[in-house]
Amino acid sequence: MRRLAVGGFVVLAVVLVLAPGALAATGARHAAALAARHATAAGTAAARLGAGPTYAISGHVLDYDGTGVAGALVNWGWWDDGNYNFGGTNMPLLSSSGTDADGLFSFANVGGISGSDDLDVFYPQSDSGPWLREFDTWNNDFSSNNDSAGYSYAARPGKVDLSITAAPSTPLVWVWAGSTGTGFARSRVPLTVDAGVASGTAFAMPSTCDAVAVGYENSYGEVTAAAESLASESVAAGATATTPVVIDWSQAQSASLAGPACQHSGKPGTVVKLNMRKWPVDEQAGFVGWFDTGVEVPYGATYTSTGGSSPISLRIPAAAAAGSLYEIETWRSDAEASNMNLWTFYQVCTFKSSASAIHHGKSIRLSGKVPAGAGTVTIYSSRKVYGQPATLAAKGWVKVGSCKLKARKFAGGLLHPKHTTWYVAKYPGYAFPAFTSVVKVTVR
Repeated sequence: MRRLAVGGFVVLAVVLVLAPGALAATGARHAAALAARHATAAGTAAARLGAGPTYAISGHVLDYDGTGVAGALVNWGWWDDGNYNFGGTNMPLLSSSGTDADGLFSFANVGGISGSDDLDVFYPQSDSGPWLREFDTWNNDFSSNNDSAGYSYAARPGKVDLSITAAPSTPLVWVWAGSTGTGFARSRVPLTVDAGVASGTAFAMPSTCDAVAVGYENSYGEVTAAAESLASESVAAGATATTPVVIDWSQAQSASLAGPACQHSGKPGTVVKLNMRKWPVDEQAGFVGWFDTGVEVPYGATYTSTGGSSPISLRIPAAAAAGSLYEIETWRSDAEASNMNLWTFYQVCTFKSSASAIHHGKSIRLSGKVPAGAGTVTIYSSRKVYGQPATLAAKGWVKVGSCKLKARKFAGGLLHPKHTTWYVAKYPGYAFPAFTSVVKVTVR
């Protein structure tokens, strides 16, 4: 799979869709991440581009029916030795403007590398039906196709019908439908499930569509399992492929953090295990992390399947900010055609005691910073060595206090442990309720 430099997707968007109440906050977080990512990438791009020739380009963003799409974000950039260089965007970041009422966009000073130039379109969110989120074309040539007055570039999708066998009952999937070396369309598709077969229609990159991947999102907005078809289908802009794409969900591959979601949380520097399941023999995966500021964390680790299920260890960066949501992205790295793309979240937090060791009769105060702006933090204790609780009921732990969050920070009341004690805190979380890392206080 060819990845943009997320977001997840840099996929300039691995767009996360959480539970309905979290959608607005999620959009704001990703807008902020996109802004930070663009600011960093733009500086790097300018340095790489140097003083080469520039061009004026323009185009239309269209829907399936050929109608212009207002308010779409269009990015331009280019690929250089497998690295993506962001050049610019038509949308002032964190504002609501984009393409005009007719779906037109234009750029005055565009550079790149002939044949490796990229246009990446993000469509406005739809509240019903299939939602085309991203339309990305990779093999443009700005140096020869730059008639700005003629609006040379057109982003208009085709469609493919889906038939997903052994399907779960979850009603929504993300679908990536693309062509090797050309690009892809990514859409969020509602499904109709009948006798274990799910049906729906997804947007696709017009061309010979040779890869369609389907990923079910969970209630936290993660996509930790996906299945794909690498069969070729002819797709035209504004038309639906004649043959449905059949995907067998029983062959779905997954990459998910070990343990329950309430344990996908802890301090910076924590080593986590990502369980890789049902990847075919010799198939390879790559990994990257994302701070919620938009900064990419490349992992040198790769995974080559032996046909079974096995974990790979990845470290949450020591530089990860407490109170942030860290994203781990996994993709198939040994097949350019593949659109397999998975992501999961780790909530970064801190939890500490005012003293790690005290004399009998002295007191401590526990405090921390977590990825949740408001709500109640519950503090638990145990005289036995436990890891993080496996359920939100915190079996085996005793509640010893609670406190309110303020700007993601909390501080409990004074505690007077009589024996060496372990503590943990439960917090509401940004993406899901979770526990902090465990803290030990030694009583002498």
